[in-house]
Amino acid sequence: MEVLTPAEEAAILHDCPGVLCPLLDMTNHDPGTCVQAGLLLREETPHLGLAGPAGTEAGKEVFNNYGQVRTNLQLLLGFGFCVADNPADTVPLKLGTSPAVRASKLKLQALAEIGLQLDELHELSRTEPLPARLLASLRVMLLEEVSLSAMMEAVGSGRLLATLQEPLPPMEPEPHCELEVLDALKQQLLQKRAAIISPLERPATAKPVAGNNERNAALYRQGQLEVLAAALQAVDGAQRTWCERHGVDLDEGEEEEDLEEDEEQEEKPPAKKMRL
Repeated sequence: MEVLTPAEEAAILHDCPGVLCPLLDMTNHDPGTCVQAGLLLREETPHLGLAGPAGTEAGKEVFNNYGQVRTNLQLLLGFGFCVADNPADTVPLKLGTSPAVRASKLKLQALAEIGLQLDELHELSRTEPLPARLLASLRVMLLEEVSLSAMMEAVGSGRLLATLQEPLPPMEPEPHCELEVLDALKQQLLQKRAAIISPLERPATAKPVAGNNERNAALYRQGQLEVLAAALQAVDGAQRTWCERHGVDLDEGEEEEDLEEDEEQEEKPPAKKMRL
């Protein structure tokens, strides 16, 4: 083995903790195993070794652990594979905002007080399909300024985030604002799901692509769809719970909101609504 001179060794910049390990990176992923990789000295020659706490029986497969809490996107970009039913998988979701929201000093002030940003990236997961910060952001964006101002004055800046992370009670002049928040989120989730499903709808004459790349892409999309399904189910559950708690029939509430909107449109020009 060639040995570096002192001058060559001094010129090396140790700025990267990673190293390419041929053959070692071909081991399959097992998030339940615990392994250690490092250099072993054998007859004064360093070797790269992989060791598990219980060892590996002869003829059995040697597994590696590429990270217990890595999403399929992280595994795909970092190691080139995805796993099925990945419990750590997430779906990123960024809320769009209308010019009216961006122009509202009150809404921007409220978001600043609770430590949220208009373009914040929220991550939905199986364990947290409806992040509290995501719902708080939507409530700030969709509340009328008069309602938001009254809330900020009543609870103060110290309790504003905790208040906005809870479902909104019926209030005037918008008794069903919480249902509007959940419906806006539902539309975002449906659009996200449609964007994932649409590439799968190939013409019948299209030739399927085989191989690991196609398999990993399918696993990634499936994980995204499963997280979105959990989020949509959580939205439906939150709508039912809110209606039961406040004695509102969900269908009647929706019909009443539609009727009010139609009447308002007849009386005045259409208001600029937020488009998420």
